[in-house]
Amino acid sequence: MKKINFWFFVMCFCLLCTLSINAQVTVTNNNTIKLGTNLNTIGTNVTGNYEQAAGITFGNSSFPGTLIEQGNGESSGIYLDGDKIVIWSPGDVNLVNFCDEDLMEEGTSNYTSAVVAYIDDAGYYFQISDSTSKENITTINAPLSKIIKLRGVEYFHKTVEKKNNDTSNGPTPTKSLKCGFLAQEVETVIPEAVATNNSGKKFVNYQAIIPFLVEALKEQQTQIAKQDQQIKLLQAQVSEIQQSLNLK
Repeated sequence: MKKINFWFFVMCFCLLCTLSINAQVTVTNNNTIKLGTNLNTIGTNVTGNYEQAAGITFGNSSFPGTLIEQGNGESSGIYLDGDKIVIWSPGDVNLVNFCDEDLMEEGTSNYTSAVVAYIDDAGYYFQISDSTSKENITTINAPLSKIIKLRGVEYFHKTVEKKNNDTSNGPTPTKSLKCGFLAQEVETVIPEAVATNNSGKKFVNYQAIIPFLVEALKEQQTQIAKQDQQIKLLQAQVSEIQQSLNLK
């Protein structure tokens, strides 16, 4: 009798779990599932119960992908396949907000206090630069001499060649002319603009070079202003000499 009661309890528990899961997860078709009562959908097609993503072509049949969408009149979502990642957002405030988890304090009513960067509704990237988040602030020293040492280069980025012309993972990217800096060279001039990962690869923060350009331009303009004053002084001296000679 005890065994029967035990198995009856197990069956009831499983049934309750199943009912609970079914209330949260709905299989719409072979490729799509729905989470909760709203249109939170995950699938490998875009023709099912989706909002703005319904009927949108993100790729081709050779590279089927996975789509996750939150649909509530205005949707946001992400699509992934073997070729690309597509992210969309209503953009009413910003397209994408990047938050620091350490700044998201429990009980804080507004997430914006944790935002460290965002992409606005027009696609422009902004990152936090508030003076209250900085300390030991000093003006860049000798910026012009540093900018002069930088070398701008043009190049073709190396691509990984497909083995035996294998195109199963997509075509080989077409090489196009690029321009920029070499991280190793930048590091010798502006080391704070360069980072090195665990594998030894170096990365350049191009935005970090902008303050040097601004201060270098100001330094150059100061030099030009001094030269203008010297030229005017020399012109005045020459004019005085000419007037003196004419009087004689």
